[in-house]
Amino acid sequence: MENRALTSIIVRPDGLGYDPELACSHLSTADPVMGALIERVGEFTMRPEPTHSLFQALARSIVYQQLSGRAAGTILGRVKRLFAPKRFPTPRDLLEIPSEHLRAAGLSTAKTELSRISPPVRSTEPCLRCPEFD
Repeated sequence: MENRALTSIIVRPDGLGYDPELACSHLSTADPVMGALIERVGEFTMRPEPTHSLFQALARSIVYQQLSGRAAGTILGRVKRLFAPKRFPTPRDLLEIPSEHLRAAGLSTAKTELSRISPPVRSTEPCLRCPEFD
């Protein structure tokens, strides 16, 4: 059953392309420290907005980390404007733009680097370095 979490994509009404219970079960089995943390934190409740891809949700969470909502919203708006007329940059866009442009939009050096740790640009590449994909 756990292999299903790694190989099937289920279209879910909550916007997730995976089963969080199976994913948490897999992580708990693979890493006891993570398992203890999952047990302590409780049920998985994060739900991306239906209009966001998982990449957009990740990018938004990086920008909003340790900032007030208003400041983060302003910075995210500036970053998105760098890629107009697109509504949101792709992973490739973030890899190709010079860091200085992201920094000028208000991203810290650390957030600029994190924004470049993205899902692979080619869909045939795995998103994670896992033995199952090697």
